[in-house]
Amino acid sequence: MTETNKNNTRTTILDQAVTALLFIAIGLGLLAMFVTVMEPEEREPRQKFVSDYSEDALQAALEERDFASYYDAVRDAGAARDRDSRVGRFTGGPGFYRTEQLILDHFRVAGLEVSMQEFRVPVPVTEICEILDEAGNPLEGISIHPFMPAGLIPIVLPPEGITARLVATDDRRLVHLDGMDPQNAIVTTFPGAGWQDLASAGVQALILQEDKLSQSMRADKDARDPWGSVDTTVESSFPVFYASGPIREFAGQTVTLRCTVRFESRPVRNLFGVLRGQENAEEALVVSAPYDSNCLVPDYAPGAERALSLAALLQLADALAPYRDQLGRDVIFTATAAYGQACAGTMNIVEALSKYQGDAAFAAQAEQQREEHESAMEHVKAGRAYLDSLTSAQRSGRPVSPKQAEREGGRP
Repeated sequence: MTETNKNNTRTTILDQAVTALLFIAIGLGLLAMFVTVMEPEEREPRQKFVSDYSEDALQAALEERDFASYYDAVRDAGAARDRDSRVGRFTGGPGFYRTEQLILDHFRVAGLEVSMQEFRVPVPVTEICEILDEAGNPLEGISIHPFMPAGLIPIVLPPEGITARLVATDDRRLVHLDGMDPQNAIVTTFPGAGWQDLASAGVQALILQEDKLSQSMRADKDARDPWGSVDTTVESSFPVFYASGPIREFAGQTVTLRCTVRFESRPVRNLFGVLRGQENAEEALVVSAPYDSNCLVPDYAPGAERALSLAALLQLADALAPYRDQLGRDVIFTATAAYGQACAGTMNIVEALSKYQGDAAFAAQAEQQREEHESAMEHVKAGRAYLDSLTSAQRSGRPVSPKQAEREGGRP
């Protein structure tokens, strides 16, 4: 390499180094200018943090009833009842409405101001679903439940049902039907892919059950069975069921399946419990949890995971109740319905808030209705106080005039 080339190389490296240092200096300068000049001022929260309050009531409420008791209450509300094998809190089902009443009772006992927002959602409703032996009696110890309708097609079997031989297999491969007439078979097996092949072969119905052996041998005990493979994005009338109980013990017998499912519009409600803070509170803290459960099998939807958030909401409502009129913000406990129906409960709340904020006439009407409601409630409270004063006077045996009762209890 000549001396000239060496000088050119050194010059190029030097130029690059100077350019890099220049850009670094410019970057540091812009950063310093942003930090010192353009950085926005720190926003002061409206409610200042205070420490001059006692946590004894909160701790006592949390210790008096542990979280498990709230969780058990939610679980028990969705448990099966006598002559009704449906499990869970699927929207529109009996467990759902029992859970709704559980929440309302908790809110009222905690002294919250309770209100509701009602709307309707379409849900699949099972009118009948049973499996019978050749004598027409239900198989002992067996409960079956239909899977979620595929698209808009619910399971509707003929009134007399479908009768075929019950065939138990370890999976859904057609090889297990070798030598059999698929059109005279109702297959019971474990979850996994392949039900479309059974339907194409002419199998009358598919009954799925949990694979207890596979679950016990699984390294990851929390891993889920492949139930998602049963779901389909296409319309299908092929009847698929979930069975609980030792159904494989009846393999080889002739059984009859009867099932009718239809869509129905059911009324559901979002539930609100308001814990009032200080009189001048201008903000509210919203604590929200859904109270329904969702599953591929609507009549067997325990919803264990979703019950956790609802149990936490109920426990928090009880724990904060002693701080009524003390908090800097109102606390709004919101239990939303129809989470499994495209978050319909949450969407109805958002829609109402959007309409309230964007429609001045609607907002004015809502405010007028709220004032009328509050005025009516004041009359109710005064009337209750008036009656309480009369009752107290009667129990004590002292006479009391209506005017005296008004002075003591308030004018209704």
